[in-house]
Amino acid sequence: MITYLKKLERDMVCLEIANELGIANVNDLTLANNWIEPYWWAEKEGEIKKFGKIALRYFYRAFEKNQVPADQIISTKYLMGEINRRIGKIEKAIELFDEVLSLTENDNELKDIYNLALQQKTDPKDNIE
Repeated sequence: MITYLKKLERDMVCLEIANELGIANVNDLTLANNWIEPYWWAEKEGEIKKFGKIALRYFYRAFEKNQVPADQIISTKYLMGEINRRIGKIEKAIELFDEVLSLTENDNELKDIYNLALQQKTDPKDNIE
């Protein structure tokens, strides 16, 4: 029996192939955001790391290609920090959380993401209320 996670992974591999062949036309940010789905559904450590690394690869490419809209930069960097933290890349996670902190520290409207990045940097929690 094929699990939902395996179906998600297969869908993403098909989308990547279709994109490479020019059948689909999606950018790296869209691929990253789509790989988040199997990442969140993964329960085994190996799968979490596998899908997290794939999503991160596309997020980094999206930033290199300026595909991340200005209004999504902070939340995307936070998400990247969180994925890095959860797959054990703590130094990279802290670096990204620091970027979020520096981008939000003087903006009262962004205090929630500032506080969240500070918490996940200094006293991380897997279940946030």
